[in-house]
Amino acid sequence: MNSPHASSTEGQGRPRAAHLGPEARRPLVLDAALQVWNDLGAAGVTMAAVAEQAQVSKPVLYECF
Repeated sequence: MNSPHASSTEGQGRPRAAHLGPEARRPLVLDAALQVWNDLGAAGVTMAAVAEQAQVSKPVLYECF
């Protein structure tokens, strides 16, 4: 059965991440920050590096805090 909302581009591009609110995402971001710290040291902990490790955008990262 076809959904009336199905798109012809379905399955293309980057899959969307599940929406998590700031409270639910915060522990994941903190884990990502710790991983960046362990891998790159204090000088390597940037918002860009943490966002990449957490697989979120920088605005989402800022929203968590």
